[in-house]
Amino acid sequence: MTIPISVRPVTEAEYEAYGKCLAPAFGGDYDAEEQARELELIPLGDTLAAFEGDLLVGTEGAFRMTVTIPGGEVPMAGVTSVSVLPTHRRRGVLTAMMRHRLEDMHHQGQWLAGLWASESMIYGRFGYGLATERLRLEVQKHRSAFAHASSGPTMRLLERAEAEIVIPPIYARAAADRPGMIARDSRWWTHLWHDPREHREGRSARLFAVHSTGGVDDGYTVYRTRFDWASRSTSEVYVEELVSISDSGYAGTWRYLLDIDLLHLVVAGRRPLDDPLPWLLADRGAVNITVMEAMWLRLVDVKVALAARAYLATDTLVLDVRDTFCPWNAGRYLLTTGPESATCETTSKAADLVLGAAELAAMYLGGVRPSTLAQARRVREEVQGSLARADEVFRWHLIPWCDRVF
Repeated sequence: MTIPISVRPVTEAEYEAYGKCLAPAFGGDYDAEEQARELELIPLGDTLAAFEGDLLVGTEGAFRMTVTIPGGEVPMAGVTSVSVLPTHRRRGVLTAMMRHRLEDMHHQGQWLAGLWASESMIYGRFGYGLATERLRLEVQKHRSAFAHASSGPTMRLLERAEAEIVIPPIYARAAADRPGMIARDSRWWTHLWHDPREHREGRSARLFAVHSTGGVDDGYTVYRTRFDWASRSTSEVYVEELVSISDSGYAGTWRYLLDIDLLHLVVAGRRPLDDPLPWLLADRGAVNITVMEAMWLRLVDVKVALAARAYLATDTLVLDVRDTFCPWNAGRYLLTTGPESATCETTSKAADLVLGAAELAAMYLGGVRPSTLAQARRVREEVQGSLARADEVFRWHLIPWCDRVF
């Protein structure tokens, strides 16, 4: 007899079983100390587990986050820690957890969820769309001269205690402008500063450096180094973060990283799609560029979400949204946009565009044009010219970027 699957938050007594289900799914070993640290960011009430009778067979959790969207910052559920025991694959466990999370959010009036997907095929069927992408940049240091000479960077190395004071204000200013970036409170900074040796992948402990222009701190980097004395070609600077609030802070911080002695490569794995580094260099071919997935979004309440963001264009569009996983979203919406405010209401008017929940989520931060999705047969134009108008409505002056995996 098949035992039905139930889904609910775990209790304190079940938390160890939750961790032991999760750890092997991502190739790790259960670590009680690390799991205890997670409770600081995901309290028990924000966990979910799937049970077959008394057996815990799946896990999920959600961070309470704040993310930048065009025009401001809003709450977001950062879905994470998703796993299913290998003995219970293809039995609807993941679907049950996803449905429980989204229905619970809907009932509580929460309207935006985000996640980083371990596999891109998983979450589209639940209405998540790829809203941000990232670049992995690999720079050959000996070919890293800038196209235009600049004064040497004004940098200083920081001990961790000083970094904890200097770095967060720079990040906060940058994150407030760029859609997709996640705000960090003291809990998040404490979590990010944690640097156990087993997480370093053979690299050094974190190093911190800050750039100043005219005595004002305007850029920083968090990085690691790895020396290979047998083969210098694999020695590298690994850039975990590079954030700036000025052009000089950006260029100066990169110049500092590219000039570190005895290292051959500079690698940055989570850079925005519009990162100007290749244009800074005299030899653009010195940069190896790989485009990769980043954060996926899910609009849990389409009407609230569309009215919440800002728009550069003044227009009206009727969107026919298809959403089988969250059926309360399915319907037609009259979106009225302008630089000052936006409204979104259900309507019986004829549709300009027909699209699914995943496609709307992918468009939401301005990372992909509706016309691109239409060429990929993911959006259908009902009224000629609507795609061009939608491109203008949904674009933003900065490409979205999520710089932190969660």
